[in-house]
Amino acid sequence: MIVLHALWDREELWLWAETSSITQGIIRRGKGKTSGGKQAKPQAHPFTLSEELLTETLKNLAGNTVVGDGEAKPLVLQLPAVGAGPLPSPELILDETRDAQEIAEAAFSAWIVTARAFDAGTALDFLLRLPASAPHGIAYGSALRFWIEAARFAFELITRQCFVPALHTTVSKGKTTYSAAWDAYIAPEDHSRVELLARAMPPVCWSHIQSEQVAEGFPHECISRFLNQAVDAYIRQKLVAISLAVSAGRQQAATTTMSTPEKWLTALRVEDGTVEGPAKELEPFAADLRAWLGQLRPVDTESPFRTCFRLEEPEEVAEDGNKRYEWHVNFYLQANDDPSLLVPASTVWRERSSTLTFLKRKFENPQERLLADLGKASRLVPDLEAGLRTARPSDLAVPLLEQSGFGVLVPPWWQKAAARVGVKLRVKPAVGDVAQAGLMGLNSIIEYNWSVAIGDSTLSASEFENLVRLKQPLVNIRGQWVELRPEEIEAAIKFFKKKQAIREMSLGEALRIGLGEGASEIGLPIVGMESSSGLEHVWPTTWG
Repeated sequence: MIVLHALWDREELWLWAETSSITQGIIRRGKGKTSGGKQAKPQAHPFTLSEELLTETLKNLAGNTVVGDGEAKPLVLQLPAVGAGPLPSPELILDETRDAQEIAEAAFSAWIVTARAFDAGTALDFLLRLPASAPHGIAYGSALRFWIEAARFAFELITRQCFVPALHTTVSKGKTTYSAAWDAYIAPEDHSRVELLARAMPPVCWSHIQSEQVAEGFPHECISRFLNQAVDAYIRQKLVAISLAVSAGRQQAATTTMSTPEKWLTALRVEDGTVEGPAKELEPFAADLRAWLGQLRPVDTESPFRTCFRLEEPEEVAEDGNKRYEWHVNFYLQANDDPSLLVPASTVWRERSSTLTFLKRKFENPQERLLADLGKASRLVPDLEAGLRTARPSDLAVPLLEQSGFGVLVPPWWQKAAARVGVKLRVKPAVGDVAQAGLMGLNSIIEYNWSVAIGDSTLSASEFENLVRLKQPLVNIRGQWVELRPEEIEAAIKFFKKKQAIREMSLGEALRIGLGEGASEIGLPIVGMESSSGLEHVWPTTWG
């Protein structure tokens, strides 16, 4: 049996393995410490997999192209040991086992294993290519399973385009180096996943470090390094053949002829991300870039609370004989560990001390935090700026604040499909087939047409025109609030301009649409379906 292990060390993923074929007779030997209680020098791990077998195993799992024929290297690990040999990992099945007393007396000592090291790009590819279940005779160690999950998270961030360009500075021996890089962007909703990963990191992930040198925040730092470098490697690989704002001719020119932003852009798409130039130009550019990127992270996720915006149900206001609705966004402080705990802005402004106590919870410097966050939010949503002109802003009549990086609370109906303009599919048996409807199959032909609707209500052309004239993003239709999106308005206008003819489709295709697996050719979401007499027995009884 072979058990594969992995660990991340700054810029590389190290892979090594145990084998059960050479462990017999090893685990019952004498003590592994020198006289005087001093730790012995690192010894060769007695059942580490050989270089040839390790490479062969990795190739069988991920392919020759990914693994390659690189040379294995020795890696020193701090592993629990009893007697003259290290304890086998829990995944390694042996005929000879240790009792609980021996395991309790285990002490850490240094062991040398044979390992293969992969850079960030190869590591991401390798981890994503591993089969979900290990083949017979092979097991994934806890650390390898952990890094597989981290790689999946990294790839999810890439597919969601959660990455930003950056400029890193490092100081060594008094010299500052500037490096362009692509960093993973951890959105507020992803912070809990990072925390979960950090708590789930197995201790063997830092076995290459002396226990006394492992910092408290190591799991977070290690995960951050991996995510950033995996994302950076993937994006660079995709940009190699793409011109990024700099023409091919300029790329071939000497770097001294480029401006600092051009040098940075060029460094984002080549293997060596170093940005060369005088410090008097790079320092202010780096500062401006950090300020620009800082707007993407307006919320301090380490703080026990954050600023939250809540959209209140509209109030009807009479003005010159006309009715209008006034929307309000109220400001709160929200506990990060309990989103239901909201402190109104009015309560924050009444507090005279630097610590606010609310429902037995303490909020440090609440007024400074609220004002600072509102200032940052106003740069993302300019409509907020008017509300900040008062000495103590607490609410603001503005359109819906959907995305700002802060806490956002909206009415329950906001996320429902019925709160948007959509289309309803109407179907009936084809002419001449009504009598045979009871014998219809999935390939039978039915007639259908579309109508513009909101929830269960169908709109006529005149009703829709009246809504468009309001020029409001949110309108009230028959007691229901509806969001009017520009692209949906345009699609609906095109629909009404065309003469809607009755068309035909198969019953199977209509059923797929009814089950949410189809789409309309109109460009609007499907919000409902109707069937005439003869199809009730084959049609879904509910929608959505």
